[in-house]
Amino acid sequence: MPIPFFKYVKSKDHYCIGYFGYCNEYLVQLSYLRPHIEKQLPGMQIHLACKDDAFHLLEKLPNTMPWSSYKDRKREFGHVREIGTDMKNHPILDLMNESELSFPAPPPIATGNNRCVIWNRAMLPTKPVENIEGLRKFIQSRGHEIVSHTDEVGCVAGVESEFLYSSAIKGLMTYLIPTGTGTELYRKMFPNRGVLEKI
Repeated sequence: MPIPFFKYVKSKDHYCIGYFGYCNEYLVQLSYLRPHIEKQLPGMQIHLACKDDAFHLLEKLPNTMPWSSYKDRKREFGHVREIGTDMKNHPILDLMNESELSFPAPPPIATGNNRCVIWNRAMLPTKPVENIEGLRKFIQSRGHEIVSHTDEVGCVAGVESEFLYSSAIKGLMTYLIPTGTGTELYRKMFPNRGVLEKI
């Protein structure tokens, strides 16, 4: 359907990325990367949309909306990109690579405590860790005390998840156990953190 020119002019610099699946770490990644992307694309405003029940992750940020609003507002944008997973490639890495966008410098690691929680809650395409005992031994060998709670920890070791990425962004030391499709993305976002390929 044709779009009136005045509407095109108003919407052409507004790009909307929608994710409506269950991997909430994608929303954490997008909200973290978005300011850096917009700096590389002067004049472009990137809007984010997600499921209503995940909107708590975005609602305090500008230019975000839940599905219940997005479904009626799609035509307000010059371009809409709905991302998902094909179980092989990571959609956020694909988005960054195809647009030849660079990654921001990673957050510095805060001086914290030695308490570390193991996070093994996975959402496909990420799988849970099988060798938990080997992981525990490795973490302890690095001088960390393993705890079962997430309060006031200085370290998170786990699979791709909302919690792992949020923790890295906040400045905690994180170790990714690569059981999903996002290992390369994690390395590019957080080159000063760890990846535990063999445990």
